[in-house]
Amino acid sequence: MHPKHVKLWKIQQQNMHIEIARADNIIVAAPHNNSAQPRSIPPLCNRIAQDQALILGFIAENSLPLSVTSGIIKLAQELAKDPKALAELSMDRTSASYKLTHGVKKTILDEVLEEIRNVPFSLNIDEATSKTNKRVLGVLVSYWSEKHERMVVQHLAALELISVTAESLFSALDGLLKG
Repeated sequence: MHPKHVKLWKIQQQNMHIEIARADNIIVAAPHNNSAQPRSIPPLCNRIAQDQALILGFIAENSLPLSVTSGIIKLAQELAKDPKALAELSMDRTSASYKLTHGVKKTILDEVLEEIRNVPFSLNIDEATSKTNKRVLGVLVSYWSEKHERMVVQHLAALELISVTAESLFSALDGLLKG
């Protein structure tokens, strides 16, 4: 979709008040200050095209790679299963960062550490300097997963280091593996 069309569509969307009454299969769309007249739902192919335009517009506006397109669609389909929760869903950048760091990341790390406690594993470590000139130790773990019944190679952590010595590397890895 051409950016000019996305912009026109957004202007049109901002100037309209849209309500969807699924039980009656009626969409009400009218300028904000005018009374709305009900009309029937557009054909499915038109609604799909509009959804595709929304997704592509979001990808373009946020400079996301096109490879995330199918993932965004799957996410939208999953979120649509609970419209009440979706209607109340909100999250700011700070909250998202906190939940990723102390929720999702911690849960995944705890699960991997629990799984490798009982099986042989190998670590692949690499120390590098970040764009902000911080020393970072990347840690990958390889192990046989009984849960998934296959070999797993997973990024375990990116540890920030103050100094890079054998002792500091050992201490950082020891702290990571002890949880």
